[in-house]
Amino acid sequence: MRHNDAVSPAPHQPPDAPGRRALRRARTAAELERAALELFERRGFDETTVDGLAAAAGVGRRTFFRYFPSKHDVVLGGLDDQLQQLRAELREIPAGRPPLDGVCAAFLAVNDYRPTELPVLRIRMRLLDTVPELRAHATLRYVEWQRAVAAQVAAWTGNHPDGLYPRLLGEVSIATMQAAYGVWARRGDAELATLIRDGFEHLRRGFAASPDTTAPPLPVTGGCPKGQ
Repeated sequence: MRHNDAVSPAPHQPPDAPGRRALRRARTAAELERAALELFERRGFDETTVDGLAAAAGVGRRTFFRYFPSKHDVVLGGLDDQLQQLRAELREIPAGRPPLDGVCAAFLAVNDYRPTELPVLRIRMRLLDTVPELRAHATLRYVEWQRAVAAQVAAWTGNHPDGLYPRLLGEVSIATMQAAYGVWARRGDAELATLIRDGFEHLRRGFAASPDTTAPPLPVTGGCPKGQ
């Protein structure tokens, strides 16, 4: 996720200015989210109730529902935020760039996290990878991701979004991201950006390279540059 540093309101703004209220609301939502995800990690998603989430965050049940329609949305809401960022990043990619390269670059930009954000992200991705109900809901959300990629690839290449090439690239790129997320969530020593690059590199090579990690890497001639 691209870093978006909050801008402090101008000194002349009154305490109840819309900018301050929005910032306060965003901070409250982030605190609720962190408390809920940590509770899911400790107790299990199915075993945790909304009342338990509200109590852990130190708020009432009604306050919780003002920020999240359900406990599922605590985990899944981040996917919607990322989707909006992905669309914006894809639009910034120059049209002449190889499509697979451009998609990879967009996903790297969307997944540019601060170190302090990674623990909560890792919990979220572990939940999405291991809780069947959440995994099923996430699969439905990822359809919109696939469509976003396909639409932009179609714009780059002059194809119809429902054509084979845009649709195929949309679906395999999301599958690649899910695989990268799943591996990263389970391995404390893995770097998410490296897994994303490696995943798209496998796509570019058509899985022709040996999976032996001791083998020397093939020369990079396209795709998403390793040094990006």
